Parts: sequence; C-alpha cells; structure tokens
Amino acid sequence: MVTLSLSGTLRGLIPDGDLRADATTLGGLLDCLEALSPGFRTRVIDEEGLIRRYMNIYVDGHDARYTGGLESDLTGADSIKILSAVAGG
Repeated sequence: MVTLSLSGTLRGLIPDGDLRADATTLGGLLDCLEALSPGFRTRVIDEEGLIRRYMNIYVDGHDARYTGGLESDLTGADSIKILSAVAGG
C-alpha cells in the first residue's frame, strides 16, 4: 500500500485526501483515484498522457517526470504527493 497526499485543490475530490492505495505503478494509482472520483485523472494528466505542466507528482520526494512518469514503479512503502502549482504575487 502506498501513502498518498493531495494538495488542497485536489483533496476535496477524493473522499479521504490522505489515503492508502494498492497500485504497482503511478498510472495504476491514478486509475484507482479515477474510480473514486471520475474526472480526477484528467485534472492531473493531459490529452497526450503526460503529467500536466501545472501539476507536480512526487514519489518519495522525487519528481515523477524524471523517474518514469506514469510508468514509475511503486512499492508498498512509497509516499506519493500530488500537488497543483500555485501562482500569484
């Protein structure tokens, strides 16, 4: 089971903003979240199947864009953070 933390803007979409899920890849985890909240995946992944540029996903503190993207392998001890970028002045 991986541990998941979501930013405030995403937390309201999932019944429990910090939860545990059984998935072997990052893409599989997003599929689990999509099942809990239809439309969740499209908020995080673009039409080309890439992490949206204003979204940040970290697997054990490492940016998923540089560690395999949606194909990143997950183990039972991983900590996943999905954060939306914040802009402003």
